[in-house]
Amino acid sequence: MSDFAQIAKAEALLAQAELDLDKTLISAPFSGPVLGVFVAPGDRSNLGTVLVELVDASGFEVRVPVPEVHNNRFANYKISQIVATTSTGLHIPLTRLSSQVRQGQIGVDAFFKLTVTADASLPVLGRLIDLTITMPGEPNVVALPVQSIYENDRIYEVRENRLRAIAIERVGEYQTESGEYRILVRSHELNAGQKIITTQLPKAISGLLVASG
Repeated sequence: MSDFAQIAKAEALLAQAELDLDKTLISAPFSGPVLGVFVAPGDRSNLGTVLVELVDASGFEVRVPVPEVHNNRFANYKISQIVATTSTGLHIPLTRLSSQVRQGQIGVDAFFKLTVTADASLPVLGRLIDLTITMPGEPNVVALPVQSIYENDRIYEVRENRLRAIAIERVGEYQTESGEYRILVRSHELNAGQKIITTQLPKAISGLLVASG
């Protein structure tokens, strides 16, 4: 075999080797964590064989079923005004709302964008997590202890040592800096200086005589 033929053969073998090497490189259409690898070095694979499973890091969302009492409030605000905070202090923005029809109920699901960085641990898909959702400020609301609320729709003021029921609208919840839980309520009958009872009385009704503390 001539030197020219040997060079041509070597170049052909090199080209084939480079082609084979190129076929061993797997490129993903997006960045994201790898969930599983199903082949080992040296394995042969057929067309259509699943080699690697990964997920798009930009597509993670946290789905929050919105209680019916808050559906209108979510709809009345701009999406950019609502933010959720995870138990680890991570702030995640609201990206979209979706109506859901389930057996026996109709509700709204809020979807918050969860960004996964290269150095962050992969969240467990389908896992329940704790979120605190921050809504825009509401005018003319009062923060009261849970024990002040009766049947979710009324509170009692003390006037001349007797109880008087006040109908309220529950607006939301609030957590103080010290971690205390409060209910945000609104009523046109609430005014500065009123005495509101903050304990649960078993048979509270308007006109009930109480002793001032």
